[in-house]
Amino acid sequence: MSRGLSSDDIPNRKEKYGDNQPIARPPKPICGMIKECFEDTILQILIVATVVSLITGGSQDGLLGLVDGFSILIAIVVIVAVTVGNNMVKEKQF
Repeated sequence: MSRGLSSDDIPNRKEKYGDNQPIARPPKPICGMIKECFEDTILQILIVATVVSLITGGSQDGLLGLVDGFSILIAIVVIVAVTVGNNMVKEKQF
């Protein structure tokens, strides 16, 4: 009694069932990952807080009043950069 496939069966099975290779999907573009970040509710709240802080700080204290708004803006940039970096690492793993 023989076990397994004979060498004659292999081409027929490849034709019928395929090569059994994983389907490679293209990686997400960076712009798409950045767009996904801005769908987060907390980040949207931070953006609104940045705009409000820049407007009120600039109108009340001049250039010195813009410091708080720019601090929040820097925090948003850091959050987006770290999130996109993590997502890129995950994309490369799978």
